[in-house]
Amino acid sequence: MFKFSVYGQRVGRIAFGAVLVLGAVVLVRRVATTDDAGGAYLTPAVWAAAFAAYVIAGRIGSRRTLDNPDELASPGLVVPSVGVALLMPLTLHLPFALLIAREARAFDMWAMLSMIITGPTHLVLAALTAHRARQLATGRIPLSPMKIYGACVAVSCLPFAIFVLPPVLVMLTGLALYPLIAWMEPLAARDRARAQAEALPRAIASLPRGERLPRAV
Repeated sequence: MFKFSVYGQRVGRIAFGAVLVLGAVVLVRRVATTDDAGGAYLTPAVWAAAFAAYVIAGRIGSRRTLDNPDELASPGLVVPSVGVALLMPLTLHLPFALLIAREARAFDMWAMLSMIITGPTHLVLAALTAHRARQLATGRIPLSPMKIYGACVAVSCLPFAIFVLPPVLVMLTGLALYPLIAWMEPLAARDRARAQAEALPRAIASLPRGERLPRAV
């Protein structure tokens, strides 16, 4: 839909992720300090702002191309991964909370309980997803989605396993997030392939006169 350079895409993804991270921080702060946090309205607004930031930053960033294939590769995958990991679980819970309680303010209480009971799980998900993103961006063998899923479920059991519901909710939420975590790998592969193609003309242009790139064996 939008014709961005690889540099523009990476800049756009960084902006997208940064808005999500900021939105998650604002949501947590409002829920913790305000009786009527408006989380049911704030959450979709943050997503809308994040997509708008992606488009605007992507268009601006596409005015230039990559200097080398690794330029912004890690932050271009890590930052949006952290943002999605922090905000997506509560976003998935939003329609169910509204369906059960039938009023927008009930989501604020849901979000507060989530912070208390599954807050460490959210942080572990963000940390492990960021680690996987960095591995993918640097071409290393990544942490598997199943290991991330298992670690998050294990953390959710401490110390609330006796209540049963928190681990069950984490398991169900994790199943919904699993495809997104798995999708990071083909996304990173396409990004690397496009980055190499985009940076190649500049690499050729920067060679001293008479020199050529080494031929692939």
